[in-house]
Amino acid sequence: MRASILVIVLALAATVWFLVDRQPSAANTALVDTATTNQVKTQVRTAIENSFSYDYTDTARTEKAARNVLVGDAMRQYEQLFEQVRTQAAAQKLVLVSTVRAIAVRQLQNDNATLLVFVDQQAVRTGDNGNTSTSAQLRVVAHRSGDTWRVTGLAVL
Repeated sequence: MRASILVIVLALAATVWFLVDRQPSAANTALVDTATTNQVKTQVRTAIENSFSYDYTDTARTEKAARNVLVGDAMRQYEQLFEQVRTQAAAQKLVLVSTVRAIAVRQLQNDNATLLVFVDQQAVRTGDNGNTSTSAQLRVVAHRSGDTWRVTGLAVL
């Protein structure tokens, strides 16, 4: 009787150990911390839409918005891109509206998040009323400082 109880206890202990060892890391809280997940989604959506929408008559407003939400590598990439925008936007009288169509948090760990963002862009050349529509998929990395999420990395997928 004792031997069979010992075998059962050992079998249960081995099963529990095996299951615990196979569980995914609990560090990714994207699905269970809905408040933080919603917060990062909302702030990153606003950051992307404000940073990648501009009117040729006031590109400084867009640059200012970007400086508030982009940092590190993301800001360096943005500055390189926006250098071209400043010259081309005025010459083409370009207005660009970026709209986030879908956003998902892939990973959320403490103050760091990785998101997948689908963006539609509508460009209008006001000089000749030319229209262009494009879509992009972005991998966005964000870091929280206090209650504010800032974009630290951007990659077009």
